[in-house]
Amino acid sequence: MKDILRTIYNRLPSRLKPAAKTIFTKVRPPIIDLASGDPDYQPPPQALEKATETLKKGLHYISPDGIPELRKKISEVIEREHGTSYDPQNEILVTYGASEALYVVFRVLLRGGGKAFIPSPHYPLFKDQIHEVGGKIITYPFKPNIAFNETLSYISEHLTEDVRFILINSPHNPTGRVLSKKYVETLAEFIEEKRLFVVWDEVYGKIVFEGKHYTLADIPEAKSRAIFVNSFSKTYGMAGWRVGFLYGPSKILSSIRKLHRAITFSLNPISQVAALAALEAGESYLKDILKVLRERRDVLIRGLSDIRSMEYWKPQGTYFVFPKLNLDKVSDVEFTEALLKEGVKVRPGSRFNGRNHIRISFARADVETIRKALLKIKHVMEKFSKTEQ
Repeated sequence: MKDILRTIYNRLPSRLKPAAKTIFTKVRPPIIDLASGDPDYQPPPQALEKATETLKKGLHYISPDGIPELRKKISEVIEREHGTSYDPQNEILVTYGASEALYVVFRVLLRGGGKAFIPSPHYPLFKDQIHEVGGKIITYPFKPNIAFNETLSYISEHLTEDVRFILINSPHNPTGRVLSKKYVETLAEFIEEKRLFVVWDEVYGKIVFEGKHYTLADIPEAKSRAIFVNSFSKTYGMAGWRVGFLYGPSKILSSIRKLHRAITFSLNPISQVAALAALEAGESYLKDILKVLRERRDVLIRGLSDIRSMEYWKPQGTYFVFPKLNLDKVSDVEFTEALLKEGVKVRPGSRFNGRNHIRISFARADVETIRKALLKIKHVMEKFSKTEQ
């Protein structure tokens, strides 16, 4: 189609080309979105119904800490899934999305300066927020092919007195890595020995395809050394609803709550009522979502396995794959730009501190769309591979 349009355009008189360009732009096939982290599935029907009911009743200011019913339900879910109890009143705080949760945590823990270990590759917001609050970062290796013991050895070698915390992101954006029970237990021993604190971003905690989402919350002895950041955006298709939450030691939550209240006078009751209904929807909703995402993942990685000069690791969780481009003369940015011209949008790995990689998302593309995108990815890779011979 594209070649036909180009041929027609080139044969047109100059005076007709501007109009033709406008027409051809309108008939251009839509871009296949393998970049977005905003999933295409809807929240549970119960959540939408409760939101509508609440809107009809009228809206008023509510506590910035979050409605008590939601905090209580979050506490029940944490205890059921991890076996550790968190007090809804003093150890759980609802926030304006996970982004605000991360910011207030960083702001409190890095008050007066200090350093934080963050994974490499990493979600760009980590670095941006830590720098904004006056902190400095030290990256530690966290690719799936690196044993976690090696990661902890690296952290130990680069540990200084002004390190305030280690940021753990599991399930991991952008690689899809999920820490095993064994590694989490090793981490618990490590932070106890080194007297370190952990900030754990677990916003993809329920999108796990193999195994279980195991965290420091599963180890009661580690409760005082970790704070967790979570969200309803990824699991329940509520990215635009802006509901996140924190849970951790009451002493730290107390300081975080003061900052949170200073910048957030009230939270949206509609979003919270919907979030509560989502938690009450049961496991059937989550099973259906995981079934769809697992099928997309499997089709994607099967297709990637047929593409030469591309190396990938099978993601255990999230809805991302982070393949490496085995190209010497082409950067990840150049590759994504060329792919976009073919109608497929992905993220360059350098955006995540992962040069020579690309992040492919299967959050918004169905199986047939993924298959079409794979053909284009293979075409672009073959084109660049020829130039390197």
